[in-house]
Amino acid sequence: MNVMTKTGVEIAPSDIDNAFRIRRPDRSRPNRPRRILVCMSSNKARSRIIASRKHLERGVYVNEDLTRTRGEIAYNARMLVKDKVLKKSWVAGGKIHIVDNQDHRYIIENQAYFNDIVRQLTENRPPLRSPLHTYADITSGRAQSSQD
Repeated sequence: MNVMTKTGVEIAPSDIDNAFRIRRPDRSRPNRPRRILVCMSSNKARSRIIASRKHLERGVYVNEDLTRTRGEIAYNARMLVKDKVLKKSWVAGGKIHIVDNQDHRYIIENQAYFNDIVRQLTENRPPLRSPLHTYADITSGRAQSSQD
């Protein structure tokens, strides 16, 4: 709560439903604190925190808790923004939003839909710097079959 008070966002204890540390401590960096997962009691309080995260001090981050699949899609979307295949990407309310270079907006529902959009946008482009498949897809051969 001290971190959020510094940004000017007032959070009452009743706004927090549950909070706990996640993951094991990193042995290679023993002085680094573990991440904290905070479950908010209302979407309104959550939205206030997300909106104020740009005012946080250095080294403090507030992100939405995504599933592994959605996290990978969001990461791939950010890489496509760097590669200039997409204009923007962001996560809001657990949903991944992207904007292509022609300002068409999409809300990504799943990996297949994301791959279809990317395939349409990259048909006549050189290969991308960033892969669109996870390491598990590549090692299992699923990435090769979907590129055919």
